[in-house]
Amino acid sequence: MANIFTLENFNDFSERINIDDLYEKKRQNDLSKLELFKKILNRIHVRIKTTARNNTHEKFCWFVVPEVIIGVPKYDQAACIAYLMDTLKTNGFQIRYFHPNTIFISWNHWVPSYVRNEIKKKTGIQINEYGEKIQEEINEQEEEMNNQGTIQQIKNSKKYTPIQSYKPSGKLVYNEELLNKIENKIN
Repeated sequence: MANIFTLENFNDFSERINIDDLYEKKRQNDLSKLELFKKILNRIHVRIKTTARNNTHEKFCWFVVPEVIIGVPKYDQAACIAYLMDTLKTNGFQIRYFHPNTIFISWNHWVPSYVRNEIKKKTGIQINEYGEKIQEEINEQEEEMNNQGTIQQIKNSKKYTPIQSYKPSGKLVYNEELLNKIENKIN
């Protein structure tokens, strides 16, 4: 029987332990979990491609994330749904989640590249994947940057005078006529 005074495997004893080795099992679990999430994402991609191929007028599909997958240890379904939604949003899809495990996936908002090219050829206006003008945004950003530069120059060119040297000029913010009109209205 092992106790504090009689340690087993004293030959394997060392004064230090590598803490990274303690996390090796967690790393393997995380990698297997990520691999499972990617397999489910692949199922979604297949569903999207099948829907787009079979029903060209429909630009959406539904996917039910399985609660249990046979042959796979119990997994965190909520984490899987969060991963799937984040990955699909990053890919450009519009996503809606319906409790407890259904995801609505839409690509109806997407403007295909061949349509964008035709619009650019005919109108000269370049649009992005969402149908928004690109050229004006770039010009607005450049104009904003230029305005910030002039504001910065104005701020830098201000010269401050000490309070002791200030002499009032007698010019008020409001002229006396306006103040008299306000006073008459009050009385």
